[in-house]
Amino acid sequence: MKISELLDRYKISRSALYKRLEAVEVKLLKDNRGRSYTSPEQLEILDDLHHYLTNGGRVSDYSPAIAVDVVSEEIRMSTRQSNVQTTIQSNSSIELLEKLVGAIATSIQPVNPIIKKHQDLQQAMENQWLLTSKDVEAITGQKPSRKGGSCCQIGGWRFVVVNLGKAGNKLLWRVEKFGF
Repeated sequence: MKISELLDRYKISRSALYKRLEAVEVKLLKDNRGRSYTSPEQLEILDDLHHYLTNGGRVSDYSPAIAVDVVSEEIRMSTRQSNVQTTIQSNSSIELLEKLVGAIATSIQPVNPIIKKHQDLQQAMENQWLLTSKDVEAITGQKPSRKGGSCCQIGGWRFVVVNLGKAGNKLLWRVEKFGF
């Protein structure tokens, strides 16, 4: 879409259009005669901005919903030879994505492995899940043993062999809190 069409479409001045283009970091494309125009993707961004502004928003507060996409397009110029130009729009989209990923990464609090172990055992106990010896070892880091009876203690937890049989060739263990 040509600049004159954009001005008519949004009913704004040329300077207002350029402020909008600058705010969303859209660089207009040029045709083979040097005239500026927008791609369909750029027009979508400008339409979204216009809708935002007409609903009371401010240019400085605008954050495009489609800015996370890195817009790349191929444009064929019609001259004697067919030239293909690739325009990758907005490093700002990549920067926005990097900032978003960074913010998410810093807000995620890793769970301490010790706390995770106790949460897993608490959940198994509350749900009355039967764990195989391999499951117990995966959670606690220690293989349960039946030496001296039908139960064993690992780190404040008691594991009791269940007489229902085995899961394949593995014993089944019920989890209990020890000493509470």
